[in-house]
Amino acid sequence: MSQIKAEIIDLSPEKQSEIVKAIDQQLLREGRILLHPYKFYAQFDNLELRMWMQFRGRYQLPTIELIDWLREKIGDRFAIEVAAGNADLGYHLGIHQTDSWIQMHPLMQGYMYARDAKATAPKLDVEKLETVEAIKKYKPQIAIASWLTQKKKRKERPA
Repeated sequence: MSQIKAEIIDLSPEKQSEIVKAIDQQLLREGRILLHPYKFYAQFDNLELRMWMQFRGRYQLPTIELIDWLREKIGDRFAIEVAAGNADLGYHLGIHQTDSWIQMHPLMQGYMYARDAKATAPKLDVEKLETVEAIKKYKPQIAIASWLTQKKKRKERPA
């Protein structure tokens, strides 16, 4: 095992909590991630930031640069965020957000817990709607998604 991995694994739950709470103070307000420039994240230890993301069910760190770029690409077209999870992109873009809320299902919560991960927790303003249903309902010109999973039909398994 590498020295780096050993350092993270060896952190006591109290130390992990201390690190996560310290990062919370700089990155979250009322459960929403604050928007910062890319350079802002250089102040954090990379492994501690990744630990925070895992503990908080965050799969991305939206930056001012990313949001500005997306706004430029969207322009005046109608856009929604699908598979939004915590809806960080849609929130900062000021667009409607939808998510299946699948990670809130008790079985999925158990799966995430077993993987030592935290599920996303959509806010109440994130409409509970599967991606295909959201596209049919809203007919957006652009659909934004940062972690869109695909449903695959299971092949018949031999008996």
